[in-house]
Amino acid sequence: MGRDVTLQSLKEHRMLKKFACALAVMLIGSVALAETVRGIITSATSTEITITPFTGKGKEAKKGEEQKIKVHKDAKVHKAKGKKDKDDSSIDDLVAAIKKTDGKGVFATVEVEDKKATSITYRTFGRKKKVKKDDAE
Repeated sequence: MGRDVTLQSLKEHRMLKKFACALAVMLIGSVALAETVRGIITSATSTEITITPFTGKGKEAKKGEEQKIKVHKDAKVHKAKGKKDKDDSSIDDLVAAIKKTDGKGVFATVEVEDKKATSITYRTFGRKKKVKKDDAE
């Protein structure tokens, strides 16, 4: 009888190990499908964006090769506001922001799944012109 309990617990242990391995493979596979691209968007349409990605952060950041990424039909577009806040936006607002930079582009973080952009968060760095006291009066 003691022997049956040992064999049963070994079978349960093997099954648990197989389940844990299968779960790990599924989690790693789902993470591999999603990708985050950070860089400068230089042009955008309702179906495609052109981005020059950066690798690294800060002063060590280096420009990569320009990429064209298709935009998913249900993609969410946000305009960053501060460090963590963001407002809902649209592709048309993104195109207008790019035009204001005279073709230099806007910095963006793009979430890509199945080679399509599902989320675009962009940031503009334009400085507001200060009004001189003489001009204000």
